[in-house]
Amino acid sequence: MTSIEPIADITARRFLVFEAGARRCACPMEVVREIVPMRAATRVPGAPDWVCGLVNLRGALVIVADLSARFGAHREGGAGEVLVAEVLGKTLGVLVDGVRDVMTFDEGRLESVEGEHAVGGVVSHVAYAGIDQVLVCDMSALARQALVL
Repeated sequence: MTSIEPIADITARRFLVFEAGARRCACPMEVVREIVPMRAATRVPGAPDWVCGLVNLRGALVIVADLSARFGAHREGGAGEVLVAEVLGKTLGVLVDGVRDVMTFDEGRLESVEGEHAVGGVVSHVAYAGIDQVLVCDMSALARQALVL
């Protein structure tokens, strides 16, 4: 007799794990285009305080949102990395403190977040990596807020 290999769980998704405002966060890998060092940003008049501004990314202007500031944390200077994401047909830069890992989470084990725990709708779920809590960010919600869509 031959053995049958189990099929990988189709509800498992890969997430990029990063730090933002002393919190461990994640976003789906399918929205991540690249990670680049933070560069000088041009402030956008009328944008929320947590939007750093526009940066030039190889000739394209990309708006960058500071996720730490969105969480209410104060950042010293513009240090960090920009996670460049494609969401809602737009390119969005998200300034994070550092990229840490790629992890797989079973969608059935993600816990929904509501109310004040959703940080203005930016956090959609909570996942656990061992004993560590990981906040799953809704990049579409962040883009709608930052890009005023």
